[in-house]
Amino acid sequence: MKILPSRLRRHRFCRGLSLMEVTLAMVLTIIIATVAVGMIAQQVAFMSLMRAFSFLRDEAPVVNSHVVKLFSRAETYRIFASKEAGIAGVGAVNSQGKAAWMRFNNPDGTSEEAVVAFEGTGQNAALNYYYKDPVSGWGTSPNWTITSSVSNVTFSDSSGVLLITLTGPAGEELTYVATGE
Repeated sequence: MKILPSRLRRHRFCRGLSLMEVTLAMVLTIIIATVAVGMIAQQVAFMSLMRAFSFLRDEAPVVNSHVVKLFSRAETYRIFASKEAGIAGVGAVNSQGKAAWMRFNNPDGTSEEAVVAFEGTGQNAALNYYYKDPVSGWGTSPNWTITSSVSNVTFSDSSGVLLITLTGPAGEELTYVATGE
């Protein structure tokens, strides 16, 4: 039998890692796993916040666009306690209104009327737009829904400027300021 030199024999039996190396590898693995779990938890928390405030992210810019276009085109407006009062033109209020009646002047000298009204409660709440057809008059259903992601809308003109306050589903509150031409 052949005997190996002493320096080769010693390395032949010590092929594993030392206790210190194994400990260091385990500690690094635990640190990396902890950081990864923390990052996942942070991502989940961020996504839940994004979902909770989706009204501000998705609906608010669209509502802003519609409000700016409607009220900048309106020659005059009045605030009413309800859609029905706005259509009838009776009982105008200065604050805490749920509807705004608008009159638009056309280039040919004629005028058109419309009502923006907050209607419903809970899941059925919506900010709707009603247009008065010159031939058939006011319709019973809205011509279009500006947004159905609101829990409350109030119109106010107590300061001489129209304030439209929208409350989102998570309680977030936006106030739009508009004036007629």
